[in-house]
Amino acid sequence: MSSRRHVPIVFFDLETTGLVGDGGDIPEIINLGAVDCYDKNLTYDVIYHPEIDITPGASRVNGFTKRYYTRSGFIGTEYLCLHGRIVNGMDMKKGLESFLDWLDNEYNEPVLLVSHNCFKFDAKVLLLNFIQYGVKYSRVKRLI
Repeated sequence: MSSRRHVPIVFFDLETTGLVGDGGDIPEIINLGAVDCYDKNLTYDVIYHPEIDITPGASRVNGFTKRYYTRSGFIGTEYLCLHGRIVNGMDMKKGLESFLDWLDNEYNEPVLLVSHNCFKFDAKVLLLNFIQYGVKYSRVKRLI
């Protein structure tokens, strides 16, 4: 009887500030969610605070906006909101590193990352964000 070993597969999805090419900016990740293919209790779901504005089109799709609130006499403060409620977003670089740390902590081998629109959007945006924020992503072996 042979024991068959599964390759670790993680499905992931991104919510972003817009599409590639919107306003010339690289879209930034607002939310990264991931789930193990074999154990749906093994998940990652973190909100990041993007440094660029969220396009109106992206807000219509994902519900995220940035709002500025002021108190009399104080300079306005930027808040990230989801469907109008303030949410705490992790710093972009720390957030991206936390995703790689999650992969490292949960798997002791290369992981296959899979998303619905991987090559046209999700993988491109994920890798562009790693590069933009100087996050070493050599641990990511394959995206499909």
